[in-house]
Amino acid sequence: KKMKRETLAALVGVFVLVVCLTQVECAGFDTYDRLYRTYLVFNGMPVNVSQAKQQGYHAWKGENHCDPKLGIAYSSTRGGPTSTNQGFLYFTRSGLLAGIGARIYSTFVPQNLVPKYYVPVPGHKDEYDISIIFRNASALCEFNHVSHSVLGDRMNLNGDSSLPIPIDSHLALKQGWLEGACIDEMGTHWSLDVTRHDGSMAWNSSTLFPIMPMYGVDDHYIKAILIATPNAQWTTPIGEFEGPLLNFLMCYNWCENSGCQFSGNDYWSTFHWFFTDYKQVHCTGAKCIT
Repeated sequence: KKMKRETLAALVGVFVLVVCLTQVECAGFDTYDRLYRTYLVFNGMPVNVSQAKQQGYHAWKGENHCDPKLGIAYSSTRGGPTSTNQGFLYFTRSGLLAGIGARIYSTFVPQNLVPKYYVPVPGHKDEYDISIIFRNASALCEFNHVSHSVLGDRMNLNGDSSLPIPIDSHLALKQGWLEGACIDEMGTHWSLDVTRHDGSMAWNSSTLFPIMPMYGVDDHYIKAILIATPNAQWTTPIGEFEGPLLNFLMCYNWCENSGCQFSGNDYWSTFHWFFTDYKQVHCTGAKCIT
């Protein structure tokens, strides 16, 4: 009987490992319970719809307008995102946090990344949304969905399961992302060239996947992400983005010997979102540190 129990435990362990390597429902992101935005500001964000309403957020399309791929969109401004309040949130119909997003205002957006990566806002010229969704589509518009995960258990760009953002660095490596530099309070940055998927970069602004995840050095779990857009946005303290960053400053997200030298643009704006206690994220033992 003891041998049977040990064999069963081993099989269960192998099954859990396989799930963790191929899916996202493992310890880590699905156990997180907080959300902050904008580097150095670290503004605490609501993580359920009750908190959002208490903090003055509004479902600008209406509380009954549930997008089956995104959920119900909420903004801190009644009419939706603005050029100085670019960040927004998604909630499920049952009130759980479903995702985050940012509105991009620019005449310069890589057109090869539209509409898959940058989603045009209907009826608004030169405006685009980038959204990161944390839950399975089946949970978004269901009235009675129950989950113990405060934030969710996955990350898909624009609710598209074919555009996953790995929630640990093992998955990132397996899926062709490139390891970059570690920065305290953020973690180790990883990037993806949408034309390569082989751990290399073309260093062209029009082929950079617009989300860069950051992982812990020791536990390899995702700690934060940044939305990177190769244009100027209103930045803190007026807006919610960081920057604008000249190309050489953007390159601090990669190791010094990476060959980073972007073409196709002059500067960047970034928008960081944090999922853990950023004060506990350190770079000791990282491949390279900025």
